[in-house]
Amino acid sequence: STVTLTLTVLPTVQSSQVAEICAGESFPFNGEVLTVAGVYSAVLPAANGCDSTVTLTLNVLPTAQSSLTAEICAGESFPFNGEVLTVAGVYSAVLSAANGCDSTVTLTLNVLPVFSTNFEAEICEGESYLFDGNALTQTGDYQANMVASNGCDSLVSLHLEVKATFASEQQVEILPGYSWNGIPIFFDTTIVEVLTATNGCDSTVTTQLSVITSTRNPAAPLYDLLVFPNPFDASATVQVNGIAPDKALKFKLLDLTGRVVQEQAFLSPAFVLKRNDLPEGMYFIKVETAESLIAIGRVVVQ
Repeated sequence: STVTLTLTVLPTVQSSQVAEICAGESFPFNGEVLTVAGVYSAVLPAANGCDSTVTLTLNVLPTAQSSLTAEICAGESFPFNGEVLTVAGVYSAVLSAANGCDSTVTLTLNVLPVFSTNFEAEICEGESYLFDGNALTQTGDYQANMVASNGCDSLVSLHLEVKATFASEQQVEILPGYSWNGIPIFFDTTIVEVLTATNGCDSTVTTQLSVITSTRNPAAPLYDLLVFPNPFDASATVQVNGIAPDKALKFKLLDLTGRVVQEQAFLSPAFVLKRNDLPEGMYFIKVETAESLIAIGRVVVQ
């Protein structure tokens, strides 16, 4: 019996493939779920019934993690992942990286405060106050936007008060040789002094000093003046001797600077001088008619 055999040798199949996943993802292969990069093999039946070996190279691509910090001033906004942020906080966004995997970006947003400051200032008339590059000379309210140390706007409000300076004139009579501010005065003169007023600004005082002399009106002789008691405590009698009774007279009491501290009308020959609140010391007395000076003297308050 003759048997003829035709033998066919079928090839086995060898194949390879490369796959990529992102970290955190998985890849199914030969009934397994792969999550770690590596080279994997599987023997599978081919279409011809022979073994088919499949080799898989699995690459796991990294996902990116990044963080950033940003600062804005109150009232401003910051664009992030399609949103407009205005409140301080921590924000996250999942974006697509260059390798096609997710990229998580974490933003820490700080909102810096905008400051508001109010203050007051005073200057005297004729002076100026420098504010925001301007020399101010008028009373009023002013505002300026400045940059604070944190880089944000700072609203500064100023109330400026311009205080008045004063000028006054006075007429003072003084006896010959007596001092005005330490200067002996013998002749009529004018003294201009710049003092500090109660508001702290300059006060210009012009003083007309008139020296009392018995020759001021030669046609009006001086009468004798009697003060008793002298010195006195509570009161004293001022009497003009030798003048007609019931004549209208004016009494003036001056301190050592020539300032009139008391003034009173009376009928001759006498009246009672009351101390009131006069401090201790020496004072000058003048008695006048409507036309002229008629008597001068001194009195001491003790």
